[in-house]
Amino acid sequence: MALNAAGLKAKMQLTIYNGLKAQFSSATGKGQNYTPEADAQWLKMADAISGIAADIVLAMTTQAEVLPGIPTPVGPTVGPGKIS
Repeated sequence: MALNAAGLKAKMQLTIYNGLKAQFSSATGKGQNYTPEADAQWLKMADAISGIAADIVLAMTTQAEVLPGIPTPVGPTVGPGKIS
């Protein structure tokens, strides 16, 4: 099964957004019209931070190597390979 950078980014983005909202939502009621502005900022931060997920998947799929002799479902590996 191939790693899905976009799917991981989307899942991470939602998790980050929900975390930011949970941590800071109590402060949004302290100012007039603050909630919509805060919500937009949390979405922007979550989008920016979740880009790390795509970088991780890219690094894993292009730089990680499978070492010889590691057991796999079809038998032990016999040489270096790439993760897809």
